[in-house]
Amino acid sequence: MKLITLQSRDRGWAGQFDRRPVEGQDPARRIQDRFAIEQWLESTAAARAKQSDANSLLYLTRANQLFLNEYPSSAAALARSQARWLVVPSRGDRVFPIEYSEELVKTLEQAGKTVTTAPLSGGLGHLEGVAGMAQIEAPIRRFLAG
Repeated sequence: MKLITLQSRDRGWAGQFDRRPVEGQDPARRIQDRFAIEQWLESTAAARAKQSDANSLLYLTRANQLFLNEYPSSAAALARSQARWLVVPSRGDRVFPIEYSEELVKTLEQAGKTVTTAPLSGGLGHLEGVAGMAQIEAPIRRFLAG
């Protein structure tokens, strides 16, 4: 969970810790002493682990790996879609970088599909799609009304 917690964050997120040690500790002198970022990651990951099911994470990972696997290409799979599309990328997402969304939009447009993009901004990276959706309320409402 610690690795997933770290990877889900925006690249600049760790700067807030600025190599600051845990109060009263000195990681440069004692190997068991920690930096503040380590303490934050451990406590946050422990909290996530209490709320998460390991099997759920494994199945979610496999679902992502096999998504559209039966098609020869993403373009072939998306060409069959009858839906309108709302793509919601997060600029700092390191799990699904914004380039992936740009590629998806380009593929959909080339297939003649209706695509709306509503990018998220903020310092939460991948988690912006959980905590930052209010910032795109208006585009979501327009999309759903359309």
